[in-house]
Amino acid sequence: ERHGRPAPANGHPIRYPCAADVAPPPPQPAAYVPPITGGYGPLLLLESDDSIPDILPNGIDGARGELLVTMDSAAARTLAVDNPEPDNLRELHNLKEHYAVQFPLIYGVDYDDLAQTRWAVIVNSTDDAAVLKALTPLIAHRSRQQGITLPPLTFRTGETCGEWLARHLPDPTVPWQQRPPVLLYHPGETCTAWLERHGVTHAPVDPVRGVPFYLLLVGRPGPVYASDTAYIDYSFQYELDMFWGVGRLCFNDAQGRHVLSDYTAYAEQVVDFEQGSPTLNKHVVYFGTRHDLDTATERSADELITPLVEGHSGKPGPAPDTGFTQSVFLAGDATRTNLERILRGDIEHGPPALLFTATHGIGLPADDPRLLMQQGALLCQDWTGFGNIQREHWFAAEDLETATRVSGLIAVCFACYGVGCPHEDEFVFVPGKPRPVIAPYPLVAQLPQRLLARGALAVLGHVDRAWSYSFSGMNVPAQSQPFEDVLIRALSGGRMGFVTDQLNLRQGAASSLLTNTIEQAQRGLPVDTRNLAALWVARNDARNYALLGDPAVRLPVAAKGSQQ
Repeated sequence: ERHGRPAPANGHPIRYPCAADVAPPPPQPAAYVPPITGGYGPLLLLESDDSIPDILPNGIDGARGELLVTMDSAAARTLAVDNPEPDNLRELHNLKEHYAVQFPLIYGVDYDDLAQTRWAVIVNSTDDAAVLKALTPLIAHRSRQQGITLPPLTFRTGETCGEWLARHLPDPTVPWQQRPPVLLYHPGETCTAWLERHGVTHAPVDPVRGVPFYLLLVGRPGPVYASDTAYIDYSFQYELDMFWGVGRLCFNDAQGRHVLSDYTAYAEQVVDFEQGSPTLNKHVVYFGTRHDLDTATERSADELITPLVEGHSGKPGPAPDTGFTQSVFLAGDATRTNLERILRGDIEHGPPALLFTATHGIGLPADDPRLLMQQGALLCQDWTGFGNIQREHWFAAEDLETATRVSGLIAVCFACYGVGCPHEDEFVFVPGKPRPVIAPYPLVAQLPQRLLARGALAVLGHVDRAWSYSFSGMNVPAQSQPFEDVLIRALSGGRMGFVTDQLNLRQGAASSLLTNTIEQAQRGLPVDTRNLAALWVARNDARNYALLGDPAVRLPVAAKGSQQ
């Protein structure tokens, strides 16, 4: 209303960022990195001119209307063999597979009870403590839920998170029930070093040993300028998430600076949602494009969306199995107009509790000025085909109408760059040459940021590319079980940090199988090229899922040991 715009009918105020909402840069910053010149286009890797590209990501170059990358199985085999997984990750994946039957928590700990699992925020020690101030409502709320009596929280202008915690926790022997649930990440720490500093290691989690199970990373995933240290990189998140329930909050402008009002909006919305009496509309919406002559979306429509909707082998899909109704916007119905209607709740069954999308994600050249605000936008059915693409074909953060609220929504987006993008290409490269630069700096996609600021509880999706082999078997029917499991757990009221563990189990299994197959190839033993390629993209796909939002959020349905 301060800008002359009315508040929405549900009474929640709309926050419009202003100068005071943006966190100042840290002391003596270098200049922000400008967009890169000479950006890369789609990287094509084919063994020979007559090779058939059979590995396709769900992503389209927003400047040219072509696939982001195509390759054949032989090229993928070369990449897999020439780019073995580091020893520390291999050991971590083996551990995860070994402990799979026990799930991430030790026996006897109720994943739903925060007093048992515990919860904490992780912040970079050099970041501005203004982000903690912005999240105070959520920190206070989660503290009450786990039995913490907070000391008075005060904030000083220009104070770092490390300085803030030193003031509020001068005595490290204070029991956890009397200390703020805030943990520090020191610049440059690996996940293993961070865990060792806190007295634990990669293994099923026992929260009383010092590290809570639900962990909320706060801040950007990489450096924005040359001397920037105030970030927590994606690799830390991936590795920590193997056993812990991890989410991330990052609200930033085009220069990578915190938008503090969005942190506060999210914190207040989660608290209001959980402390109030939310009315859950038990409805799921599936939104999936299917473009002619486009194998990637043909597969995602037929082998992912359809089994989720219809079920298989006489078993219902996740929605009817948990008592939810469902709507399907597939192929010709998956238009941008319909996506806007879904987000407004202007559909037959009203606003969904869960939205599942399977589309191409937009990937822009690294020097495109639109990249920072539109990377990972969802390409809708309006796209008319390869080589012809227009801005109106995709839905980006700026397209979410000002008055639109998505309170209580959980979104799962299967799309390239759906929740974020690294600085350099992590998977597809030319051996012996520098990795292609695909963004000015590592970023969190703006569309999920905007959804979270407008009331969504969490968004699950991909950093980097999403691959069809994540659900498509080589010589067997569609393998949608990991997605079915995630959705059933979410629709049953599971906390999102626990719900997503199925993807980590799959990552560990695929990694172990891939490592064994690569070792056979390196020893000269016969290896099925297509099988190795499928394992490689499946491992990559599972590794790069990330949860945005508080990992302790959940849909308000009856759950085991339920307590809001």
